[in-house]
Amino acid sequence: MIEHDYPDFYHEMWVGATVSPHLVSIGGPGGKPKWDVQEAKAQTGGTSVLVGTMVGRFSATFYLVDEEDEIKWEAFRAEVESTTNGPKPKAKVIWHPDLAEAGFTEACNDGIGLRVRDSKGGSTFTVDFIEYRPAKAKPAATAKAVPPGAKKPAAKIDPNAEAKRELTRLLDEAASP
Repeated sequence: MIEHDYPDFYHEMWVGATVSPHLVSIGGPGGKPKWDVQEAKAQTGGTSVLVGTMVGRFSATFYLVDEEDEIKWEAFRAEVESTTNGPKPKAKVIWHPDLAEAGFTEACNDGIGLRVRDSKGGSTFTVDFIEYRPAKAKPAATAKAVPPGAKKPAAKIDPNAEAKRELTRLLDEAASP
């Protein structure tokens, strides 16, 4: 997808079913590999073993220039804050082409910065996000037979499955001519 073909896809971000004000830029460290580094004793060098991927973080800066942006910002902010307002954080489906490219699909609020006003009457907010990616068990080094009659582990239920399906449907609908 090229930005000039679908500029709104690059200038807006979705959290849950709520779209951000019209101009957003995405940044931050993203996802990084996780290494176990073992320094050699009484020698130079060492060993490093890739042990997985760290939970990713990113930020989004929203530029508000008019009353319509301010109205959208209030609804969008409420949606972002809803991820951490309850007793347990609840991740929301997120979407922006740059986030999709980096593999981010769900996230929670990791902090909303103060309003920064500019000399032209506009303002910006920066929101930090933390990726939601539940831990997955590593596959066994060797396969083990399951004894007959043994219970299979219960399948994990994705609480955001319906929202993901709806977002995919809407994106497909928007992309079709």
